[in-house]
Amino acid sequence: MPGFTKNLRGAVSDLFGLGADGDAVITGFTPLPSMENGEMVVKEYTNLTINYGATLTVSNRCKGLLLHVRGLLSLNGDISMTGKAPYIPGGGSDL
Repeated sequence: MPGFTKNLRGAVSDLFGLGADGDAVITGFTPLPSMENGEMVVKEYTNLTINYGATLTVSNRCKGLLLHVRGLLSLNGDISMTGKAPYIPGGGSDL
């Protein structure tokens, strides 16, 4: 399965973040901390690599996952939010 690599150096910082979370290499199943039915998880990486067979997700249902990558994104694995939609009373969604 071919991977995805995109170099975004020099891009607008508002769009790609400031890289406050540094470099990350995801090598296995990695759930980012989230609160049950809580706010969106936002990460600002300098560079992000998700290896083949690895998955980046959140630990609990929440309002989303937003990843800013200022430099190099190498996506050879998965980013998954399957089963992570929040329960919103009266919203009709409980996926």
